[in-house]
Amino acid sequence: MKVIYSNKKAYYDYEIISEYIAGISLKGWEVKSIKNYQIDISNAFVKELNGELFLVNSKVSLNKSLLFKEAQQIDKYRKLLLKKNEIKQILQFIKTRRGITVIPLEVFINSAGFIKIKIGVCKGKKKYDKREIIKKRDIERQIRSFGV
Repeated sequence: MKVIYSNKKAYYDYEIISEYIAGISLKGWEVKSIKNYQIDISNAFVKELNGELFLVNSKVSLNKSLLFKEAQQIDKYRKLLLKKNEIKQILQFIKTRRGITVIPLEVFINSAGFIKIKIGVCKGKKKYDKREIIKKRDIERQIRSFGV
């Protein structure tokens, strides 16, 4: 597994309830750009339309070697490829619980060479939760530096 992009801020801002690995429907030029590490999912989220899940606000940069009209659609909806029961589970999380969002966590290439995306069903953390994590991290860093 070769990680292309990891959304580190998502792990800090959200409490991850469950994770799913999904395929993603891409055009040829998008695959080439993603394999050249030209993707940004930091502001992306997953949206449900007609019982299907789509990745919104993901940005795939245009490769310099590609100069055709189709490649102008950099910011668009990209269909996520999941099993029906996984889609039902995700939609049930969204509908039954309040404050739940689905965001992409990682983009990677699996062992077969396919581009996959790890999405997480998440709940936003409060400000005091984030401060607590920072305090724990600082204490652990100090303990390691003193060699205790």
